[in-house]
Amino acid sequence: MSRYEIPARNPEHTVTVGWDNPLITFFCQVAKPVEDEDEEDPIFLWVGTAPQEVTTPEDLARHLAPFADLSRETIDRLTADRAARINQPPRNAQQEAIESPRSPTGTSLPGSAIAGISHRIAAPSPAIA
Repeated sequence: MSRYEIPARNPEHTVTVGWDNPLITFFCQVAKPVEDEDEEDPIFLWVGTAPQEVTTPEDLARHLAPFADLSRETIDRLTADRAARINQPPRNAQQEAIESPRSPTGTSLPGSAIAGISHRIAAPSPAIA
């Protein structure tokens, strides 16, 4: 897995992108600062949580467009990460995690919950954007 922080349009946001080899997908996360421990999850966009969800850096860039630009350098790094790792099969623990995803609390998640994760948190509220 690779993981890079890139500049966000809003300087208060954190944008992370990368390649997840076990899921064979590029991913991105956009988060706001945590101001209070009781606050909801600071990640308000998380794409690339399902196998082969985002297959090209250009597709990743479309998801990120409201929040950040993917530079040519970052696209090249992500493309190289994918090329270097694509033929590496998932380790046993990674394969088990793919087949039986768990929530942050450790409980198993049904497949329908996994499929909807990026859709539930992908649209930022007007106050965040």
